[in-house]
Amino acid sequence: MAEPFTVHVDSALTDFAVAHFMEPNAYVARRAFPAVPVGKQSDKYFVWSRADLLRAEAKKRAAGTRAVQRTFSATKAQYFCDVWAIAASISEQDAKNADPGLNLEESKLKGLVQDMHIREEIEFATVAFASSWGTNGAPSVTWENAAAYPLKDLATGIRTIQYNTGRIPNKLILGAETWYSGLLNHSDIIERLPDNAPRIATPGFISNLLGLNEVAIATAGYNTATEGATASYSSILGDSALLLYVDPNPSPGVATAGATFVWSGLEGSQEGMRVQREFIPREDAMPELTVESAFVHKIVASELGYYLYTCIT
Repeated sequence: MAEPFTVHVDSALTDFAVAHFMEPNAYVARRAFPAVPVGKQSDKYFVWSRADLLRAEAKKRAAGTRAVQRTFSATKAQYFCDVWAIAASISEQDAKNADPGLNLEESKLKGLVQDMHIREEIEFATVAFASSWGTNGAPSVTWENAAAYPLKDLATGIRTIQYNTGRIPNKLILGAETWYSGLLNHSDIIERLPDNAPRIATPGFISNLLGLNEVAIATAGYNTATEGATASYSSILGDSALLLYVDPNPSPGVATAGATFVWSGLEGSQEGMRVQREFIPREDAMPELTVESAFVHKIVASELGYYLYTCIT
């Protein structure tokens, strides 16, 4: 009987390859801060005074008298969309020699797009998962402990936003560690599950408990090491929680905790992101792929957020 190597020469599969591309729902930035398309890289927007709008100054009006007059004030705030870019080249020699299973150009492009999504998520974490909100604090007992009451902590956040704005928060953004090491198996939540339900929490169940539209878990991770160094993998959002009131369609005269200003000025861009394919003969590149994105995450109403940090120790 012939040995296998005498009747078959190993070659690369054309319909299977391993690549670590994250699922779209791993990212939470645009779910927390909806996109606001803008025509200029920088501009200003009006902010009506919350103190003015939430005051009650109406008085009884006697016959023949004028109604009580009141005023409303507004200020201006500014945004600036930074342009981020990343590129990869494919040499003519690599393009000609690559096995079909690599899908060389398509795979590199997907890698560039993922790079940009990771960058956007990191920028969101820097802006939003920080003590920049109307109320910031740490739970008195961290949520991995059985003695903690995470639902009470979150309910306090909901009431705080409601008292200060008249709005009920509709989103909860959770770091991966907060979810998997804290809320997922916590008795404060598990004991509220129906008797015939699996004894494990779900984002949908917590959303229903708290009256939210969405509980989003930030599962995106990345390699924090530089190229060539030993890889070190980490979640982008870890041990915090953020309650928000978010309007999914920001427009004049609405309230929303944050926004992602997306500059549409780059020709050919879609939702602020542009992909270009250029041939650079002097560098033997065929082609060079470039992904650009022009955006900025901005807290536009800090009173509509409630930030809990160090939920897990």
